[in-house]
Amino acid sequence: MKRIWLICALVMVLVLPLSGCGCDHEWLAATCSASKTCQLCGKTEGKPLSHTFQDATCTTPKTCTICNATEGNALGHTWKNATCSAPKTCTVCKITEGKPTEHMWQEATTEAPKTCSVCNKTEGSKLKTDSRFTTKSTKNLQGKWISDVKISDEMMGIDNFGSVNCRVTIEFGNTGNLSVNLALKDKADFLKKLKTYTIDQTYASFKQEGLTKEQADQAMIDTYGLNVNDYVEASLKDYDPDEIFNAFNQQQVYYVDGNTVYSALNWNAKFDGSEFKINNGQLVINELTLEEGGSPLVFKRP
Repeated sequence: MKRIWLICALVMVLVLPLSGCGCDHEWLAATCSASKTCQLCGKTEGKPLSHTFQDATCTTPKTCTICNATEGNALGHTWKNATCSAPKTCTVCKITEGKPTEHMWQEATTEAPKTCSVCNKTEGSKLKTDSRFTTKSTKNLQGKWISDVKISDEMMGIDNFGSVNCRVTIEFGNTGNLSVNLALKDKADFLKKLKTYTIDQTYASFKQEGLTKEQADQAMIDTYGLNVNDYVEASLKDYDPDEIFNAFNQQQVYYVDGNTVYSALNWNAKFDGSEFKINNGQLVINELTLEEGGSPLVFKRP
């Protein structure tokens, strides 16, 4: 019996050392996706680390600072529109695109200098004023002045249309304001030219598609029930020809400097008086000439 116990004890002494790994571990540090690991035997200890995420930016998603793993998507830029002084800009990361916009200038008046209507930046100074605006001495300047002129198709922006007879009316106020109105003298003549022009352009467009006038008329009849002539005439029935000249009509400010009346029109018009002088405290003007380049326009009282 003692012999059996001795044998068992000897076996236990021999077997117990064999129950361990016997490895002299070389540990690899834990990562976000793996526990601490022996690179020799593969044994692990503990748990993987947790990700240490850095918040998403405009251009990169949420990112782990340890292993560079990502989650989700980049935020995308939050753009602020370009201004007169700054290009299109991201309000988050401040990156920019393009260039600043152009100023939208309003011409100087007697009340304010040249001013950008977007950012309120100013350039220069107010227009000069004249004490004669606030006295009865401008009586002979105030009121209406007219000039009958021919407006070319180039000025109207319509090629091959022909010139039209117009009346330009300038009306001076009593505090430095003036209005310019351009109106047709003969609306019937203008509508006749417009009808002819539109018919010619309609046939020309069909010709580009390889259709003759007869085929063009038939195509219009098939679509609208009218040939080209009748269709154009119906289209122009309620047309107001003055609408094409609305862009010329404006109200601005003028001022006097010496013997010249200036205005803040888009074309920087200058009005020279053939007789522009003070007689017994009264401003006397018999005739005004508008210098805009090309043939001057002479304005007289109606």
